[in-house]
Amino acid sequence: MKRLIIVYNPRSSRFADVKKDVLAPSRELQGYIIGKYEVAPTNLDDNIAKLAEILKNGDLVLSAGGDATGIIAANAILQS
Repeated sequence: MKRLIIVYNPRSSRFADVKKDVLAPSRELQGYIIGKYEVAPTNLDDNIAKLAEILKNGDLVLSAGGDATGIIAANAILQS
């Protein structure tokens, strides 16, 4: 079964939209193991390293947030 990792920042100004439009509907997906990575209030490098440790070959990654969330997701993919 494929894994889908959703990367999001709960402190984002648009988090209510992410919660409603991404996180809630993800519960209905079938055929995927859903994982979530909540961006920590540290720095980019720490978040990138932590997410890179979680990711496995073949994972699908969905970045649901702004530029920094996308940077974290993209760099973690490259490092994993």
